[in-house]
Amino acid sequence: VLNFQTVHTDIGKITQGFVGGSVNVTGEISGLRASDGNLLFNLMDNTGKVAVVVWSDTVEDLQLSGFGINQLHDGARINIIGYVQLYKGEVKISPLRSQIKVVS
Repeated sequence: VLNFQTVHTDIGKITQGFVGGSVNVTGEISGLRASDGNLLFNLMDNTGKVAVVVWSDTVEDLQLSGFGINQLHDGARINIIGYVQLYKGEVKISPLRSQIKVVS
């Protein structure tokens, strides 16, 4: 069992200094789109927004674990534990396998 003790972080505080580390963030999805089996969206809280990439292998793992991908839609509020990466000059979060949860 994976046990991450990552401290919850305000999205607005995530900078390039976080690249290579992991974060625990909660926010609302906007701009959701699919591309080559990957899911791309912005995650926003009251401090800012960050790009999120859910790679196709993680999407597959979520589906196999019984997570309904249709729960991810614009306006949904979710919690993610993921790695911070720099991709095409932009800070992005890639959720760790099965570390996406819908919150109310």
